[in-house]
Amino acid sequence: MFFFVAYSYGCVQPDSNVEVTPKMITGTWILDSALRDGTPTESLDGLFYTFEQKKVVSNITGDTNETMFEIQGSKIVHLNDDSMVYQIETLNDSILKVSSNIHNIPFELKFRKFDSTTSTDEHGDLQESDGLK
Repeated sequence: MFFFVAYSYGCVQPDSNVEVTPKMITGTWILDSALRDGTPTESLDGLFYTFEQKKVVSNITGDTNETMFEIQGSKIVHLNDDSMVYQIETLNDSILKVSSNIHNIPFELKFRKFDSTTSTDEHGDLQESDGLK
């Protein structure tokens, strides 16, 4: 019973009463899959976000940039030039699923938590290993 209560407190689902905090999303999240207007897309392959307190490092614009972010309820507001807003659909210790409109096109993005033990190849690209939870 204790496990169930602890697990449900740490897991955010749509219409959940769990308040999202920056600590809950701290770390690096690597794109696992994406839907563009309901259709699978590879146009965002390689996308990542690294959240630290109020700072986020991401390559959403094509280049890796550091900007600020804030949590507003169950939304992540990426305070870049376009102030992108991501609705958190699912959040637990290994999965972050968000939805957003990018240039007026609906996207659903599923990220996996990056573990510091993940290996990279000689080009710095992530390797499929136990590093992605």
